[in-house]
Amino acid sequence: MCKVFFLNTLGISETVVRNELKKSERGGFVSQDIRGRHEPKNKLPEVIKEGIRTQIRSFPVYETHYSREKIKKRKYLGSELNTNKIFSLYKLKYEEEGLPKSQIAKPWVYCHIFNTEFNLGFKLSRRTSNHSRKN
Repeated sequence: MCKVFFLNTLGISETVVRNELKKSERGGFVSQDIRGRHEPKNKLPEVIKEGIRTQIRSFPVYETHYSREKIKKRKYLGSELNTNKIFSLYKLKYEEEGLPKSQIAKPWVYCHIFNTEFNLGFKLSRRTSNHSRKN
């Protein structure tokens, strides 16, 4: 009766208790659960992430007078750039260096790092901003 109450309270089977008792008899302690303690096989290496960060930091940034008073100042890249263009430059650089494709980040990873780690936008060109004022 007590055994059934114990197993039902913990929501475990008798086999689980038996196996843990066997483990404790061998070493005196119940072993630590080691599930989920390995590095995921699809985790992007830090060296690739740092390559993306270095490349993004290499572009000149601009500050507009509209964002000077904000606490977290947003910086802007040139109007001739967009995320597709800067990713293409990143990819081209590392392909020219001879890195295998497996060592070059995918576009979505590049955009994720750009959007989450950097407070950057793209400057509007004068043509675009003047045109939008007329309308």
